[in-house]
Amino acid sequence: MIRLVSVFISAVLFLSIGCSQNDKNQDLSTEKVIQIPFPIGFKKNSSEVFNGRNFSRLKNSWKKKLENKEMYMVIKGQYFQNEKNTTRSRDLGISRASELKKLLSKEIDPSRILIDCEKVFTDFTDNWQDAYSISLKQGNTENLGYTETAEIFIINYGSDPNLRAISENVSFRLNDIAEQMKNANIGANIICHTQPTSNPKADYELGKKLADEVKAFLISKGLTNEDLRSSSMGSSQPIIGKDNRRIQLIFSAN
Repeated sequence: MIRLVSVFISAVLFLSIGCSQNDKNQDLSTEKVIQIPFPIGFKKNSSEVFNGRNFSRLKNSWKKKLENKEMYMVIKGQYFQNEKNTTRSRDLGISRASELKKLLSKEIDPSRILIDCEKVFTDFTDNWQDAYSISLKQGNTENLGYTETAEIFIINYGSDPNLRAISENVSFRLNDIAEQMKNANIGANIICHTQPTSNPKADYELGKKLADEVKAFLISKGLTNEDLRSSSMGSSQPIIGKDNRRIQLIFSAN
């Protein structure tokens, strides 16, 4: 009798465990998997980038086109009118572009990728939005007169004795940067470096003149004196083996 009861209990336990396992498998089989209906997606108020459908194919297409050394890529991160447009004190659009650049830079030379941002005058309404645009342009990034990341914008000015810091390309980009800075309520430290000469004092004065020129340009676009700090390092911090003529804009929260 005891043996029969023991067998019965074992059978019940076996069936119970089996049903429980089946229920668990059933739960797993019906678990919803997020499907992004486009290659790259973002969530609202977030700069975290997610791969979606056809991402690999699109990435390989860009990679193939950029084998032409006279082409470069511009990524514009977008932010919507109902989003908070700052992330870690930087514009949300720039943050999205920067994160997408990091993702693509695993297989594409990052020096061939420039970032930008743009506002979308509609609401972020779905769970996901692609929130970016990418264009491939003819030319070489070395000829643009500037390089940039999400935190730093560097103007590479020339050697003309009557030089100005702001070329046409740089002016065009600084217009956008001024607008982004106003929207995101951030400031910038403008630091000019000059090529070493036999006169360090003159190097310093040239650097101050050019840094002040950039500051005046940004103020003319709506920023305030309190948003900006300009200074010169002269020729005191040369880059060994490279041209030292550069102006850095280092962005920070106000």
